[in-house]
Amino acid sequence: MATDSREYILETAFVLFMQRSFKAVTMNDIVKSSGMSKGAFYHYFKSKEEVFQEVVNTYFMKLTDIDYAKCSHESLKSFYSDLVSNLQNQTGFLQQLRKAKESGEAFNYFQLLFDAMYLSPVLKTRILEMQTKEMKAWTEIIGIAKKKGEIKTDLADKDIAKLFIYVNDGAGMNNILRNRVGGAIRDMMALYGSLYELLKV
Repeated sequence: MATDSREYILETAFVLFMQRSFKAVTMNDIVKSSGMSKGAFYHYFKSKEEVFQEVVNTYFMKLTDIDYAKCSHESLKSFYSDLVSNLQNQTGFLQQLRKAKESGEAFNYFQLLFDAMYLSPVLKTRILEMQTKEMKAWTEIIGIAKKKGEIKTDLADKDIAKLFIYVNDGAGMNNILRNRVGGAIRDMMALYGSLYELLKV
C-alpha cells in the first residue's frame, strides 16, 4: 500500500506540474489534490522540490532509457518498427500526459521539461547523452541498410539519421502542442514509413 500511495502522490504531482508549472504549484496544492492527510503525505515527501525530483526520475528519466541495441539490426525497417514498439511500451509517461489533458486544462509539457532540466542538471546531461546515442544508432543502421542494398541514396548516413530523428522530434512536439496525446506514435510510424519508401531500392 505504501508503494501505491507514493506512486499516487507522484501521479498527482505530475499532473499539477503539467497544468500549472513547477513554480506555480505549492506543496499544499499537491497535498490537497492527493486527498491524503498532511501527516501521511509528509511521511513520503518533505518538500515540493523532493516531489519534483522524484517526478523527474519517474517520468522524464525513463524517456532517456532507450536501448537501441535491443532493436533489430536485420533491416532499417525492422529497426524503426522495433523502436516504435519500445516507445509504445513507455506507457507511464503517456498515461500522465493523458490525465493532464483529460482534466480539461492546457498542459505545459515544454515548460515542465525546461524546469526539470534547470532544476535537475542530471536530466539535462542524460538528454544530451541520449541524443548522442540516438545519432550513433541511426547512423549505424543506415550504414548497414546501404551495405545490404536495402536503401540507395547519395545522402550521407548522418544526414539520413537526422531526417529520421527530426521526424521523431517533430511528431512528438506537434502532437503535444495540439494536445493530441498518443498521436505522436502513429504519426512517427507513418512518417518513418514514408521516408523509408523514398529511400528503399
